[in-house]
Amino acid sequence: MPVRSGDKDRPPSGKRERTRIRLVEAAAELVGQHGYEALALEAVAEKAGVTRRTIYDHFRNKDDLIVAVIYRERKELFVPIKPGQTLRAYLRTLAKAVIDASTDNRALGRSGAAFHLYALTHEDMLQRVVTGSRQILPKLEAGLVEAFGRDALGMPPRKFARVLLAVTDGLMARRHLMPEEFPADIVYAAFDALASSEK
Repeated sequence: MPVRSGDKDRPPSGKRERTRIRLVEAAAELVGQHGYEALALEAVAEKAGVTRRTIYDHFRNKDDLIVAVIYRERKELFVPIKPGQTLRAYLRTLAKAVIDASTDNRALGRSGAAFHLYALTHEDMLQRVVTGSRQILPKLEAGLVEAFGRDALGMPPRKFARVLLAVTDGLMARRHLMPEEFPADIVYAAFDALASSEK
């Protein structure tokens, strides 16, 4: 997903931020072993070397922690739009990010699939995903228009943003399942096709 240059997270600093990172890393490791459904906060605390109370100093509940794990695992897809960059150049950068994230990384594929299952079977998380998407998509649309202009998108910004998200997620999933059928040239071709209307 695109972000403007300078919007990326700053390097972590301070004991509080380091503790939060330890918690997310511990949770991610446990999710990789047991899935989201079986994630226990007591196990996260033990693995991170903190008390369960410390988890609640950083996260309201298990779902908050799960969202942090998902963000951590997919943050490489938050590719910044560089000033003056063309849509085609940006989409090629995003294609490379998809390739890098999905190459020899079945753990990420399992995590993504497990998260979708968790969201589909937990109404609170599903609503959270829907609400989050409804907040993010308009920002994505606005960022694309600001960076490249409406004409470059070749379709209404609302549609382009959703197609871009679907292409990104779909290629990630397919490369995890059958990478030999979706090699790098297919990924580049998909993103190049999105840029084909650029003027």
